[in-house]
Amino acid sequence: MFVEKNPYKLSRIMKMNENCPVCGQPFELEVGFTTAAAISAMRWQ
Repeated sequence: MFVEKNPYKLSRIMKMNENCPVCGQPFELEVGFTTAAAISAMRWQ
């Protein structure tokens, strides 16, 4: 799913392929994913 396999290359760690290399299905961010993640992170602090 991610282009960079090395987790220590921080400048490129979040780059993703546009499509799955196996089946060709497009990768899309889910609407509200970052909002829900931020809310749950704040809740547990």
